[in-house]
Amino acid sequence: MKKPKLSKQITVCENLSQLWEMNLSAENEIRALSFQRQTICQTNFYRAEFVSCIFQNVHFYNCDADKISFTDCEFHSCDFSLLPMQDASFTRCSFCECTLEGINLTDAAMQDICFDRCNLRCTNFSFAKIKHTEFLHCILTDSCFSSCSLKTSIWNECDLSGCNFFQTPLSGLDLSSCRLEGIIASPDDLAGVLLAPQQAAEIIGLFGIKVKN
Repeated sequence: MKKPKLSKQITVCENLSQLWEMNLSAENEIRALSFQRQTICQTNFYRAEFVSCIFQNVHFYNCDADKISFTDCEFHSCDFSLLPMQDASFTRCSFCECTLEGINLTDAAMQDICFDRCNLRCTNFSFAKIKHTEFLHCILTDSCFSSCSLKTSIWNECDLSGCNFFQTPLSGLDLSSCRLEGIIASPDDLAGVLLAPQQAAEIIGLFGIKVKN
């Protein structure tokens, strides 16, 4: 997985909403800026492009971010809860201790992304293309990965309880360190997935098969 390539010189911006509104008439790209301890309310970031930016303790509230794009960005302790981000694009980005609960990432494209200790509960990843992405110690309970592509993704000690993997091939993925209680998946979806022995009995139970002690 490739890490974000940040610019050597990054300028602090004290008001992201104001900057974006001023920038709309010129271009959609925002580059090499740092945003710290801000609450962004009722701002439409449709088709906004962020390149080589750092977000620290930034909270997005009642915003719209469909088709937004992030390239070479870092996020630390940010809150994106319930944010619409359909058809968004993420390339070489890292999320550390962020809250992305209930966001809509339908049709999103993610490549070289790291989610570290993030809350992604009830997030909708349906039809997303996820490549070279790490999920480390994350909460993903009741999230939807239906009809996704999860190529070369890494999962380490994540809570995937209640996740929907219907029509998403899991072949080659190592989920042996994750919680999988109550997941939704077909036998074809699970073919080739790597599990721990104690997980096998739980997965077999999904299909009405009982293991005799």
